[in-house]
Amino acid sequence: MRANQLRLYFSSVAYVLMCALRRLALQGSPWAEAQLATIRLRLLKIAARGAGGDSATHLG
Repeated sequence: MRANQLRLYFSSVAYVLMCALRRLALQGSPWAEAQLATIRLRLLKIAARGAGGDSATHLG
């Protein structure tokens, strides 16, 4: 039962954070009216592109 409550808590916090992002950071942009799933997918794609850059492979 506690695992489900924790999962619900994390989901609720993530939803509130995404709503705040949309309300504060995306205000006035075309993304301000986008669905949360669309914003989440776009952020993941940006993060994947940044993580796959050449800077991560060069150590010296």
